[in-house]
Amino acid sequence: MPSYINIISAFFTAFIITYLVIPVIIKIACLKGLVDKPNARGSHTHIVPTLGGLGIFMGFVLSFTLFADFEAFPSLQYFLFAMVLIFFMGMKDDVVALAARTKALGLFLAVSVLVILGDVRITSFYGIFGITEINYWFSVGFTIFVFLTVINAVNLIDGINGLCSVTTIISTVAFSVWLLLEGSEVSLQLVILAAAIVGSLLAFLRFNLTPARIFMGDTGSLMLGYILAFFAIMFIEINEAYEGMYKLKLSPVVATGFIALPLADMLKVIIIRIYRK
Repeated sequence: MPSYINIISAFFTAFIITYLVIPVIIKIACLKGLVDKPNARGSHTHIVPTLGGLGIFMGFVLSFTLFADFEAFPSLQYFLFAMVLIFFMGMKDDVVALAARTKALGLFLAVSVLVILGDVRITSFYGIFGITEINYWFSVGFTIFVFLTVINAVNLIDGINGLCSVTTIISTVAFSVWLLLEGSEVSLQLVILAAAIVGSLLAFLRFNLTPARIFMGDTGSLMLGYILAFFAIMFIEINEAYEGMYKLKLSPVVATGFIALPLADMLKVIIIRIYRK
């Protein structure tokens, strides 16, 4: 019962914190000129602050660290460490643009911490293409590739008010439903994490729907991509070890389906840009 109370508490705590801090962030960002000005690539017609990711981060992290049990799932400390690195890199990029190479290197290092030290990785192809077990270093490399792919996909989809937030909410809820049914202690900690991010995003949406008063920026989109990739990998690995009635035979396919929208959008963008040289 305490875990379910923590799930509900994490949701409302994250919602309240984000809802209260976003107006403050909007005011400070406008005063300091940390805004996105209208241009040919954007659809907005007035200046909009770009630090919404800060509000999402504050609501999510404060709520999650308050209600999650890190002893029940030790890898969460590495998850949080990597996310903080990604958050600060996104914040730097929103304030002063980072070179693409620097951003890619920062994401690689952050994700490597979770994959190698936290041992959060894809350990098998589960019979897809006739492949099951894979060796350790291929597992590490492939998992890092999955993280970077999903992070960039979610970053690219952040171009319309509310789209990135709503997509993340839907995907996170989809993962959470199965994790609740599975019911292990690790799964419950992941649902607490999900409740915190959904609460933060719902509060953020209040200020991001058209006409948007704030954008999440790279601070938010990089962080959300990282979280979705983490959920997808944990969903696959937990399902592989699970032997109950809710076991899924092709969990990698299901996980891909849960995050299909940003992946499909990224593929479309790549094809269009190659076509247009």
